[in-house]
Amino acid sequence: MKTIYLDTNVFLKLFFEEALGKEQAEEIIFLAKQNKATIAISQWVLNECVAAVEKKKKEGKMGDREASEVLTGIADLVEGQIEEISLSLYPITEQVIIGSRATMMEINCEYATDALHLYVADKANCNYFVTADNTLYITLSRSRLKMKLIPINLFNDIDMSRLLAA
Repeated sequence: MKTIYLDTNVFLKLFFEEALGKEQAEEIIFLAKQNKATIAISQWVLNECVAAVEKKKKEGKMGDREASEVLTGIADLVEGQIEEISLSLYPITEQVIIGSRATMMEINCEYATDALHLYVADKANCNYFVTADNTLYITLSRSRLKMKLIPINLFNDIDMSRLLAA
């Protein structure tokens, strides 16, 4: 069974009706529902989700009720109350933070949070890393880490076909 790490920008698409890429993100979740994949995220994904919702509220792009519904949906999915999927939630420990620094320098990763996600995905023995961030996708594609962690661009049809193939 394949293990798929979802970057925050992919995970969040599951909870916004108008999100570009929502359909592709749901296809990945469908794999997990069919027991063809395990979904992996770090606890940091949850922090970034809360920050994204708060930002939308402050910008007036989301009301309190919608924000509450999105955050409840995220919590329910993580707790396994919405969908029967295999979802692994990885903690952010001191070792993860220290290890992600080495990852950041080793692969010339631009952002610390991206390095953190890549480090967790690698240490969790994920087969795929799915992102909607083209810069992160290119960074991973050019690194030696791609030998263990196949980069998938959510908006690349060839990548998605490869991922969704049984």
